[in-house]
Amino acid sequence: MKIKFGIIDDNPTAIESLQYFINEVQVDGISLEQVFIKHDLDVDSAEDEEQINSVDLLFLDIMLKRKNSLDIIKNYQEVEPVVVITTGHDGHMLKAIRLEAFDYLMKPIDEEDFIEMLERVRERINRELTRMREWISLSNAINENHLTEEQAKKIAGIHGQEKHKPYGAFANQ
Repeated sequence: MKIKFGIIDDNPTAIESLQYFINEVQVDGISLEQVFIKHDLDVDSAEDEEQINSVDLLFLDIMLKRKNSLDIIKNYQEVEPVVVITTGHDGHMLKAIRLEAFDYLMKPIDEEDFIEMLERVRERINRELTRMREWISLSNAINENHLTEEQAKKIAGIHGQEKHKPYGAFANQ
């Protein structure tokens, strides 16, 4: 599985450390492809939001040039990638949880924590892909008049719930 990722961090040493793990740590079934590295975020930037949504996995530092990236990213309409916070500040965990961050890695990043996070990312993306494929299959059955939409929802266990959107680059598969 190829996972496209981006990094947003204003510390070159932290970026190098993260890239070391990305390049040296191997997790079965995962191939990581770098899409971008940014050193800052702008409030309500459509370009930043589009770039972030072009990846499956986002490594995000919290403190960027005296700004809190969590305050900025919550203003974006839809943030689709799996967001992994990489920070030296443990005081922002609650805010990260409320924004549905996937993981919170403390700097300096521990290799075992990094491997465990990647394994969990792989499982989450696999679950989302499976759901997406099931929904497409059910949608095809509806379109071919084999099932009504209500029957498909019952089969899928949706029962009026919103279907999950796939992540970043996987949205087009």
